[in-house]
Amino acid sequence: MSILYKPKILTVRWDAPFGWLVSDLVEDGYARKHENCSLHTSNHSQYFQIIDNRLLVQSPIKHLQGRTIAIVVQTIAPERVFAINVHISGSLATRFSSDVYGIKIREDTAPETLVPSSPEITLINSSSSNLHISIISNSTNLPFVIVAKRRQNLTYARVTCFINFLSKMRLFFSCFQ
Repeated sequence: MSILYKPKILTVRWDAPFGWLVSDLVEDGYARKHENCSLHTSNHSQYFQIIDNRLLVQSPIKHLQGRTIAIVVQTIAPERVFAINVHISGSLATRFSSDVYGIKIREDTAPETLVPSSPEITLINSSSSNLHISIISNSTNLPFVIVAKRRQNLTYARVTCFINFLSKMRLFFSCFQ
């Protein structure tokens, strides 16, 4: 009996700005913490860069809209090469309503408090009721819970904080079906 492996495909917006996070290679299971990843020169490597084991958009990818491309990554010690499949979505793809959401938590915020964001964390073109929103950065030990809800035909997220003091941090969100 043979088992077919279906490779994971990461989706990136066609209008993703420079520095847009495509994948945290360690968090997504492509690399280990001690490995140092770099881009292997390939047909599409000039559109991306790797900084601190994070694959980021480096230049405009609009002309790749609707295509799925393979980004080749190499590691040193141990030396290995692997490919990451990246789909460049079209303008009608499900996406967040903003690139940046402002979330401020005061020192005296009580645990289990709903944390407001400005603007509200919402998805555009989300016709499916089976969408999930999650934090993809430092996801192993964060004091947050995210709940996705539907209001009419809009999917939005609520963030709840479970501790009463946080240092400044950046959170990256992901949407998947």
